[in-house]
Amino acid sequence: MSLHNHTVGGCPPRASHTLHAEHTLTYQDIHLISIKVIMLRSLLLIAAIAATANAGAVDLNPDNFDTEVTSSGKGAFVKFLAPW
Repeated sequence: MSLHNHTVGGCPPRASHTLHAEHTLTYQDIHLISIKVIMLRSLLLIAAIAATANAGAVDLNPDNFDTEVTSSGKGAFVKFLAPW
């Protein structure tokens, strides 16, 4: 890859700013790429948290409710969902 005398934002050319001789990245391009990377990382973190949020969840039914909630000796958060 050869670097021509193109400047990026008034700065001398560097290998990290140039994809090809005819495609020079500007600081705005680099900034937008950085924002997209941050957004992607945030989305992946949210997806990972959501995937593990129900890792300790127990499906309650009339047979195990007393054992899991009432007489377990620990606090419980019970979320009721209606089937409709």
